[in-house]
Amino acid sequence: MFGRLSRCATPTAASASRCTALARGLVCAPPPPLPDIKCATIESIHGHKIVSYLGLVEGSTVRTKNVAHDVFASVKQVMGGELTSYTDLLREARAEATDRMNKQAAERGANAIVGVRMTSSSVAAGASEILAYGTAVVVEKV
Repeated sequence: MFGRLSRCATPTAASASRCTALARGLVCAPPPPLPDIKCATIESIHGHKIVSYLGLVEGSTVRTKNVAHDVFASVKQVMGGELTSYTDLLREARAEATDRMNKQAAERGANAIVGVRMTSSSVAAGASEILAYGTAVVVEKV
């Protein structure tokens, strides 16, 4: 029953309605699922017309490498082959940045994002930022 619940580090006013005090501490129910947000790298969504532009939305995350991954990557660099631990790290970072962008769009009332782009940059030694951004829009099926 409580398998999908998670601990709240510091409940906020926004999360208070989802949190319940239990004998083991404050526990939060998972957030409600995001509505389906259509995304496109072009300026339109096929089969839909844009009825409203809601502005720029973005989501980002900054990730660092793991020391254990670095040791493994050093061995892989000598022997050759894909650095799968880094591939997985970047896949997770892109997914998190995209989820944050979609959440921001949903909060504005959008049901789609057009012109979606992703970029990455190094923000510190061993730390990289992944940024996803686009234009939040409301579309209707034609």
